[in-house]
Amino acid sequence: MLDGLPYGDGKEGRKVIRVVTVGARDTIDTLSQRMAVADGKRERFIVINGVPADEPLKPGTLVKLVVAA
Repeated sequence: MLDGLPYGDGKEGRKVIRVVTVGARDTIDTLSQRMAVADGKRERFIVINGVPADEPLKPGTLVKLVVAA
């Protein structure tokens, strides 16, 4: 399982991957804002989750977020 897997090189603090369930009101933008990365949050969210940038997320889907540990 990926949940809790270390992410990055540790230079910007300890980060891990968390697996979360998409809620009814969640969008790529709202979830990517929770990412603990300096810039490119939306783009990084799209890449690590392999989701199309122009399609809405389906509630109940599992996605990965990079968060501070």
